[in-house]
Amino acid sequence: AVYQTNLTVQTNPGGDIGAYPDVLIIDGNHSPDDTSCPQWDFVKNNNQIIDYLDLGAFADHWLQTQDHENWDKEFNLSPAPDPETGKQIINYMDLGVFADHWLESSPCSE
Repeated sequence: AVYQTNLTVQTNPGGDIGAYPDVLIIDGNHSPDDTSCPQWDFVKNNNQIIDYLDLGAFADHWLQTQDHENWDKEFNLSPAPDPETGKQIINYMDLGVFADHWLESSPCSE
């Protein structure tokens, strides 16, 4: 699938993230397991918005691979493996999917 987004993400070797406007991001098809609650709504709370709370939860998993002891497939929004290792990793591709849903409403709450 191809998504037009207002953000693109660049990382440096230290793992820091920078966001820049107006870039096309391409990723694979992704369907959340639970269609009533979007996969990118990580924090189920009463504000029911994809926002900074969800981004904070996502950031806690940044650059974790499937081999990491705290790996959580919920944060793996893009099914494309890392081209260097062939393993799943929480990276810019997942952040691109998350950014596509920034400030969307969600039916999920506590």
